[in-house]
This record gives sequence, structure tokens and C-alpha cells, in this order.
Amino acid sequence: MLYQIESQGDGYNWRCLGQYVNPGFGKPIIQTIKWTVAKEGGNVRIAVLLPLTGDLAHDGQEMLSILRYAAEHFNQYAESCGSDLHLELVVEDTAGDPDKAAAVIKKTLSQGIKNIIGLISSSELAEVKPLVDAAGAIVISPTSSAPSLSTKDRIYRLVLNDAAQTKALAKLMQQDGKKNVVVLYRDDTYGQDLVKSFQSNFQGKVTPLAYNPAHPDFSALLQQAGQTVQKGISSETAVLAVSYDEIVTVLKDIPADSTLLRVRWYGSDGSALSHALQADQETAAKAAQLSYTAPDYTPYGDYFTPLYAVLNNKLQPAEPSKESSVSVFDGLWLLGCAYLEKGTSADIQEINSYVGKHAFCGLSGVLALDENGDRRFGYYKFYQLYTVIFTSVNKTIIESQKCKKKN
Repeated sequence: MLYQIESQGDGYNWRCLGQYVNPGFGKPIIQTIKWTVAKEGGNVRIAVLLPLTGDLAHDGQEMLSILRYAAEHFNQYAESCGSDLHLELVVEDTAGDPDKAAAVIKKTLSQGIKNIIGLISSSELAEVKPLVDAAGAIVISPTSSAPSLSTKDRIYRLVLNDAAQTKALAKLMQQDGKKNVVVLYRDDTYGQDLVKSFQSNFQGKVTPLAYNPAHPDFSALLQQAGQTVQKGISSETAVLAVSYDEIVTVLKDIPADSTLLRVRWYGSDGSALSHALQADQETAAKAAQLSYTAPDYTPYGDYFTPLYAVLNNKLQPAEPSKESSVSVFDGLWLLGCAYLEKGTSADIQEINSYVGKHAFCGLSGVLALDENGDRRFGYYKFYQLYTVIFTSVNKTIIESQKCKKKN
């Protein structure tokens, strides 16, 4: 950090002029902080488009809670800077459905709102991309990660794209001695992209089997997967599920005599730390027997960040917020700071230029975007379900715990 000391009343004040960030790899970030506040303040509406119902409802509700706290915190900050800038959140439910997301986007744009945070799934984002591109709107997506959406536009994504996730998955499976992988995947943008990327990274045989997420037939899918698994050596064969909370139904529907119960199971970030899975004791116990292991993005890696603990203390959720959800806090602040410096009279191109080029250390660590608007730095943590038996109370408790970490 670069500071300048200046007199203030009877004492002195340290004023931060800039910061130098060494992320550990790649080029360092030098950020000069301009303490300029635009004269034009007032109200700025930001559309928050999240799945408050449906398979991704838990993540959506969690992000909404974080965003509301972030907006309250930012508005207080703006006031302390002498500005009357106020961020107003306009919340809409997408239900995680691409068609509903498109309808919500049309409604949002018709209201003249061009600042959007949300659309957390790649399928939603792919559906609305032509609409937001045509309108020139800015979209900050907390967790969309499909590689095909990594293009130069006004869409910014706050996690690494799945090209990084599949490298981590492939590396872990190879370390575990797996040579044959059957992939059960959602036949949508998220699933299609992830499977394609995994195939390019895994040095072994990959058998992809798709299902329709809207009308899945898991019995036929699992029968076909079982026949494929039976042809390989159990210790060298694995199943990778690219899914959301429907992983609960997938595991429930595995026949008791299926060869699928004799191989190791992995998951993608869509089912990592799934609350639906943890809440179903019988299915969670089955997942634990299969050593079900799935990665999720984290901005922290092995580093302890006190701000993460502060956020959870403020929000007091039943369980700590997913580390991949925390980036949404910085996304709102990035957008807010653009208006704080440029003013509410700035056109959308000026705001877009600010959002795309400014890197900083936030609540989610180093937030720096690449040339396509995707996050440049980050990590993955692998989580595995396991069973703990307390014989003194004669009760089985299913817990989720981080078991392995991979950069």
C-alpha cells in the first residue's frame, strides 16, 4: 500500500494513494486509487436476477442476503464520502429457468434498467445474452462458468470458467488412478460445455451420457451407465455427475444391485455442498459410501481471510456462506464505485469501461478480470461427504467437509 500523511484538525490522517497486489503468479496488479467523488449522485437501480425458487434456490437466497448487506454497506460508504448516491436493488426470481430468465430480462430492460447482477447459471446467461448484448446492458454474473460464454462483451463473471475446473477434476481423478469415466450430465449449456472441456483434459476414456434436466429419465440413464461401468475395472472406473440438486434423485434411483455402487463418484461445482443432498440422510449416506467428491470455486485457497468471517458474523446464516457466493459482494461494490467516481449522469459505456478495467482486493480476495471479463485468479476446493457414527447416542450424522484442496 502507498500512503500519504496529511494534517487533519489537531492530528494527522493516513491517506491511501494506491496498492500493489502480488497474486503469486502472473503479472502483478498496480492499482492507483483516485479519491474522487462525482457531484452527480441520486438513485441507481440495479436489477438482481436470482433463482429464489427451483433447484438453485438455496444459492440464490444466499446471494440475495449478501447483496442486501453489500448495498447497505455501500450506501453508508457513499454517504461518508459526501455523496447522496444510493443503490436500489430491484429483485426478480428467475427460478433458474432460462425461459423465465429471458422474460425477466425483457421486463428489466423495459424499465430502463441496464445494470444487472445475477443470472447465476450458464444456461440462463446463454439464453439472455442476445437480449443484453442488443440493449448494451452490463451483467455481473456471480457463478456462471461455461467456457463458451467467455467472449468480449459486457458480461462479467466472478468465478473462473470451467476450463480451470475440469483441469482440477481431471488431475484429481488421474491421481486417484481412474482411467475410465462415465459422465452423467445435464443437456444444457453448463453440462455440454463442462463435458467438452473435461474430455479435452482427461487422459483416459470418457463416456458422456446426457439427460434432459426438465424431464429426466434417470432409470434409463442409470441402466446405460451401469452397463458401461460393468465393462471396465472397478478400481480404474469412476462416474462424474454434472448436475445441480437433481443429484439427490440420481443417487436415489441407483438400483441396489447396480455396478454403479462399486465405483467412485465425483461431482461438479453444481452439486458441491448441496444442501438438498445433505438434508436427505439416506441418500447422503449412499453418497458417502461412494466417496462422492465435488469441487467448488473459492477466492481464498489456503489463505485465511478475516472479512469472510466478518460477513458470516453479520449475516448469521444457519451455515457459513459458500465461498463461491461471496464474490457477489464485490461485484456490487465494483458497480457502485463506478457510479461514485463517474457520477449518475455517466453513460453506460463509461460505467462499463470502469467495471472491466478496475482490479482491487475485496471481500473475495483479488478481483481481477481477464480480457473476456472472466475472473483471472482463484482456486478450487474439493468437498466430500462422509459418515460419522457416534455410538454413544446411537445416531448417524451426515456432514460435509473439505477433504482435498487443489489450485
